[in-house]
Amino acid sequence: MNLIGKKEFSSMLITLMSVKLLLSYPLNLIKNSGNAAWIQMIFVTLICLLIFKVTTMLYEKKINIIELAGIHGNRAVRIIVGLLIFIALFLNMVSVMRIFPESVKIVLLPDVETDIIIGVCTLTVFIGAMLGIESAVRINYIFLPICGILLAAFLLLLLPYYKIENILPLLGNGGTNIFLKGISGLSVFSDIIVLNILLAYSKNIREARDSGYRAIIISGTVGVLTTLVYGLIYPYPVSENFVLPIYQITRMINLSSFFNRFEALFQFIWSILVFLYGTIYVYM
Repeated sequence: MNLIGKKEFSSMLITLMSVKLLLSYPLNLIKNSGNAAWIQMIFVTLICLLIFKVTTMLYEKKINIIELAGIHGNRAVRIIVGLLIFIALFLNMVSVMRIFPESVKIVLLPDVETDIIIGVCTLTVFIGAMLGIESAVRINYIFLPICGILLAAFLLLLLPYYKIENILPLLGNGGTNIFLKGISGLSVFSDIIVLNILLAYSKNIREARDSGYRAIIISGTVGVLTTLVYGLIYPYPVSENFVLPIYQITRMINLSSFFNRFEALFQFIWSILVFLYGTIYVYM
């Protein structure tokens, strides 16, 4: 088993947590908090950092939660914990993989049957999983900075469409929705469980913790920026009418008569990230 470096581990976790923020997840935040979804993202990011700090204090060695259950319990406890982890991983993967074929059909392949898209996606993911976690993580490490550059360019190109009045009232649907019901937004960070499962691949527990902190902060920042930009462009309640919020605003970018399908480029980025996401989950 080859060890995974801290930077590669961080980039993997950033991808896993950020993918849903580029698909339909911002819609859930908007429906709950209105155009104050960016404040909800700041709130849940801080809560997640606190939870992560508390939970990582329990770990002194590179032992994942299933092995830990086996040490402190019996075989039955280990099996139960393993099943619960499997269910959590399965639900995470389904939440992303379910919406992806629909987005491909909407953006790129409107005349292709959804079943064909699902079949190709499934085959690609399983082939990737067979190549091993190390290959997926290293490809992701190379590809993620490209995604970051494109995302930054994307946010800058949208500057002419920002309207500050669109995020008023500042607390959107109210403080109760943001700070009480908004706790549900922690699900965006649910992929942090991957860090626990793959602890054995890290060099040491300290590097694993650092990777987790870095991934939560960067993914939270991506969430804040995407929800804020979306809110600056579309006033509430118009902003809750689009199934794929990020796709909707990519359609507004028109660089020239030769390149007026920026959303197609963004779909390419989504596709690679989703394939990496699915590969890592199927491997686990």
